[in-house]
Amino acid sequence: GSNFPLDPRYFVSYSLEFLKKHPQYKNDIEFELDGSSGDPTGRVLWTTVRFESTMHESIGSFDAYPVYLKWEAFMEQVNAAAPVGMKGGYHTCATWVRMITEVEAVTGTTTAIFMSTVCASVSIVIFTADMQLAALVTLNLAGIVVTLLGIFRMLNWTLGSIEAVSLTILVGCSVDYCLHLAEAFNSAKESSNIDRVKTTLVTLGSPVLKSAITTFAACLPLIFCTIQVLSKFGIIMSGTILISALFSFLFFCSLLASF
Repeated sequence: GSNFPLDPRYFVSYSLEFLKKHPQYKNDIEFELDGSSGDPTGRVLWTTVRFESTMHESIGSFDAYPVYLKWEAFMEQVNAAAPVGMKGGYHTCATWVRMITEVEAVTGTTTAIFMSTVCASVSIVIFTADMQLAALVTLNLAGIVVTLLGIFRMLNWTLGSIEAVSLTILVGCSVDYCLHLAEAFNSAKESSNIDRVKTTLVTLGSPVLKSAITTFAACLPLIFCTIQVLSKFGIIMSGTILISALFSFLFFCSLLASF
């Protein structure tokens, strides 16, 4: 029943009375406590202000990022105009946590794929001393990655944290098959590339194919998990193994025979 603005002498008592009647707000303000008595001194350490946003909570991370930047700019203006003791304001939201995690994961995916591909190419050069063979392996890996990204697009999957983590893993899984075939091809003694490819498939075709089948079979149970993260990861890994095997035996071997 007091007039506004409230008399500072009654601020603490009225605030505590309000919080007692409305406990849902007890975590929205913090008072400095007296060292001896433990009672509030009247100095507010921090307080929160809540806003209802028009942004949907299921918004995609990259769609939410521009909204986040607008809030950042707004808070910079607020802090610049605030008194000296109140310049530490910041904004927070559960969506920001998910957004930052996914944006960082996706951004790091590009670097991870690039570094993995470079390492694979360098390994081929070191072990085979053949730049052309390394180039063909790199081309094969690029085809696998682009194909998987195309499948993501067909399924209307956004490039979220699950997909980003899977993409960083898939390069290591994908390069395994074509690396074995490339090494066998480099060791073959035949004069023509076609005969060397035939020798490669006879000597290592069966072990590489069986490796792909067992890995594919190991990933299949994940698809039927009730936890969406595991289910999607199983789909991505199973697809990666299948596409990698097809590219290695069909596309990569064709490249070896042609060049």
